[in-house]
Amino acid sequence: MQRDQLRPCTVRINEVTEEYRALPDMEKKTRVIREAETHKGYFHTWGAEAYTTNGYLVGTVAGQVSTLYGLVEYEDGTMHKVDPECIRFSEGDYERKQLDTCIDICLECDGFQTEEHGCCNCQNMAEVMNLVQKIRNEGGLT
Repeated sequence: MQRDQLRPCTVRINEVTEEYRALPDMEKKTRVIREAETHKGYFHTWGAEAYTTNGYLVGTVAGQVSTLYGLVEYEDGTMHKVDPECIRFSEGDYERKQLDTCIDICLECDGFQTEEHGCCNCQNMAEVMNLVQKIRNEGGLT
């Protein structure tokens, strides 16, 4: 699949820390196990993994556990399994540019077409409304 057919995204992997107690006074400290990372990439698809647990550990229940992940290609060409909460899709920038173009066309309108036919009949206004709705659905406008 070509990159221009994939959804651009940003992957933000959070910092992983661990708390420990240091001698001699058993003072509580925190150390960084893995630094936070941010990568630009291209989203390919969603995937799922499932595994069974036996319930031998205290506080666990036997059964099946399922996890969801996104398959993302980083800009360097490497593929990674990424937790869904770490993926932010960024194609909204493209839709915002389209919206800006449509708004510019409306601002250059002489106003008579809008008064005479109403905004709902204007072809450009229908496109503006569709773009606004799409951006709102993706959480880009409130």
